[in-house]
Amino acid sequence: WAFQDSSSGIPNKSFNAWISTPYVLNVLSAKEGSAYPSGTVYTAPGNKTFLTAWPHGGYKFKSWVNTEGDMTIDAPKDPHTTVTLTDSVCSVKATFTNDESAEPVLNISKLEVGNYPEICAQVSVTDKNSGYTFYGLTSDDFTLTQDGTPIKPEVTSIENVTGVSVVIVVDESGSMKVNDRMEKAKASIRSFVNDMGPRDRTSIVGFRGDDSTVVHQSMTSDKSLLTGAVDRLAPIGDWTNILTGAYAGVEQTLNETNPTAVIIFSDGDNNSGNKSVKDVVNYANTAKTSIYSIGLETDSKYPLKDIALNTGGTLTFASDASELAGIYAAIRNSIMSQYMVCYQTPDTVQNGETHTV
Repeated sequence: WAFQDSSSGIPNKSFNAWISTPYVLNVLSAKEGSAYPSGTVYTAPGNKTFLTAWPHGGYKFKSWVNTEGDMTIDAPKDPHTTVTLTDSVCSVKATFTNDESAEPVLNISKLEVGNYPEICAQVSVTDKNSGYTFYGLTSDDFTLTQDGTPIKPEVTSIENVTGVSVVIVVDESGSMKVNDRMEKAKASIRSFVNDMGPRDRTSIVGFRGDDSTVVHQSMTSDKSLLTGAVDRLAPIGDWTNILTGAYAGVEQTLNETNPTAVIIFSDGDNNSGNKSVKDVVNYANTAKTSIYSIGLETDSKYPLKDIALNTGGTLTFASDASELAGIYAAIRNSIMSQYMVCYQTPDTVQNGETHTV
């Protein structure tokens, strides 16, 4: 490389130049689960890249495996880990193993009879023990009977016909300043917004103590409005009112036609507000929405565990706010892996008769 003065044309040798080429990390996943980020990720020498893996129903996470290049995986047996590249091109793969203790449970979230005698049920199938969702099911995986008579159902993944409506509820208490939690959380929410599909809708709600909640953005598919709402999030509250925030989040799911969910995270305990666990659980179950809870840099389970497990959601812990992006992606995938199970009832006349299905 040679640099010269633009007016005189005299070469200038008084400085050096460095050309930096991004390092490439290929993140792969076995078919029994998923990983975030996935595909090609660009990074820089010495930078840590956060990785998150989650199994599908019937499987357990096994380990991260180096399949190409020289890298350091901080915790290969942990589904939430970081990797630092030594070589410029590396590949890492999330692997899984069978979970012999898995118990599939069918959950019906919606019943449609508007096209009678066709009857359709929106269902999800989850592992009773882990809460993980069973992916890729077909009509051969379901058995349907009416009054004991087998009927072949038609099964379609809702991913092919609709989007999801998700409320992200954010802890805006002052402790979110610690370890740059709020800025990392905002970056993760931006990633969630960027990954939205054309039929997805999102709302962003913050809670700030006592009974104070802020709907930074009501339910919308407009990514620019959502990004603006993320920018307004701030760690300014004096107390932590998790239950009030969760209740406000459920309120945003009302009247949505998509499958719905509330994702809430907090770095502390519920220490203010006038809502109870019972209030939140009853409201969510009436609204037919699940609450997914995340404990951020905390070991506290109350009330995050209670409101999640009693509404069909899950409780996850994140050791750093940078892990939230992967957790959000896992939850979205779980919501999307629901199915429409439809069949034609032999009783073609609606006359009030009762049948066992």
